[in-house]
Amino acid sequence: RIFTGPGKPVVVAGQKYLDELKLKHSKYKNHRDDVQRVQQKERYPVEPNGKFVPYAHQTKIIGTVLANPHAPIFADCGLGKTGSMARAIEMLIERGEISRGKVLISAPLSILHTSWFDDVTKFTNLRSAILWTSGGNKQVLGQERVPVKNYGPRPEGSIKTKTRTGTIYKHKKSGEIREVVTSLDDPKSWEKMKASWKVALMISGEEIPFGEVTARTSGVVKTREEFLKDQLARKDIDIFLINHDGVRIYEDITHSIRSFLQV
Repeated sequence: RIFTGPGKPVVVAGQKYLDELKLKHSKYKNHRDDVQRVQQKERYPVEPNGKFVPYAHQTKIIGTVLANPHAPIFADCGLGKTGSMARAIEMLIERGEISRGKVLISAPLSILHTSWFDDVTKFTNLRSAILWTSGGNKQVLGQERVPVKNYGPRPEGSIKTKTRTGTIYKHKKSGEIREVVTSLDDPKSWEKMKASWKVALMISGEEIPFGEVTARTSGVVKTREEFLKDQLARKDIDIFLINHDGVRIYEDITHSIRSFLQV
């Protein structure tokens, strides 16, 4: 069909989508131009924070992040990317462009403490907390197996050993261990645990327990969820750090508390 009128035809159903694409393209060009202007400078002006005095190339890293929050940083190892990024985050928080406590850094476990946590403290006035590591939070999350009982050495004459698991209960105050609790024992005072121990199989077919009995809290997922909520609710933290394994571990939990995360 040929349109001969003064107005141009408008596809109403897709116009909103096209307008959004145009806006995104315009923002992209503006960010690209801003980054080019930063790179052309000898130094980018960075306000002092009393801790970090960046080199010229580090000021450009900071300026690039401020000009375009989606820009990748391809500086070589040892050139101060972590400290520069931490200072850029601090400046964005000071400007009100991002909120305190809404920054999550995911990094390999090998540099989570020695690089990110240490550099945030060393080069900025921000406060950081580690949400999860593959081993560091096992005790607080109820995953670490702790010794609860010892049956003594392996009996002589056994032909082989097996591992057995079961449920035990530990008194929250006294530490007493029981295999069964009833309503008369005040169940709220007892912590349900998953126990593991070894048994020696004798020629007669009898199984005799031996060695150390270890146990961990049964409600691991619930404990993780409560730990995550408690950490994210802290008002004294600016940046949260997590390792890559922790992201996968918490994926399902964060879906279940999505409404909490958006507060």
